[in-house]
Amino acid sequence: MIARVPRTMAELLRGRADARPERTALSFWKDGGWTTWTWAALRERAESVAAGLAAAGICGGDNVLLVVPEVDLTVASLFGAWWLGAVPVPVGLPFRLTDERAFFESLRVTARRLDARALVTNRALAAFATKDESITILDAEDLVAAVPQSAPPRSRSPSAPAVIQLTSGSTGVPVEDRYEHDVLPHGVHERRAAQPLRIGGDVVAPVAPRYGAHGRPAFSALQRLHRPHAFAG
Repeated sequence: MIARVPRTMAELLRGRADARPERTALSFWKDGGWTTWTWAALRERAESVAAGLAAAGICGGDNVLLVVPEVDLTVASLFGAWWLGAVPVPVGLPFRLTDERAFFESLRVTARRLDARALVTNRALAAFATKDESITILDAEDLVAAVPQSAPPRSRSPSAPAVIQLTSGSTGVPVEDRYEHDVLPHGVHERRAAQPLRIGGDVVAPVAPRYGAHGRPAFSALQRLHRPHAFAG
């Protein structure tokens, strides 16, 4: 048996988009119906997000908080960060979000602890995030709409961190779990999301986040990887 060559998540996306550009990568429920992205479309959106992040001063190796409830924007933001070589840190919204401004203020503590350079969220939530010099607030919709740069993924070691998962556990104190690129597709198998999300035969799909103890902001990385071996083709 030929051993697999470890690759980054962005390189896996590029390989799939080059080999099977018109195959379905992701189907998701939006605006009352199913929407489908091909591998080529997912790559284009990843390139757009990467270009938008780079224009905002984000570089390879930078940590980027993601507070994005929508499936499509989450997928694009994750792969865009990976395309740039950045490290996404997905953050789940509390089940009952009653004070949006307090929630985002609490994230500043997490951002400082992780030395995160930016926070990506949707346009509606961005209105509650106080803008200052400590962290750049970026709208996911604007990033996806950025002009893509036809450039290969930023070179990163497969053993470099791909994603940081923060869990509050029973104490409510966030604990960091880091997953490297070469283990992420094969090492994270968690529950399916409650959000309506139909997985294509080859898809890798981040889905709805979990929530932490005591109503604190909770954190989740990729919670479902379906047939990760399909990327290796």
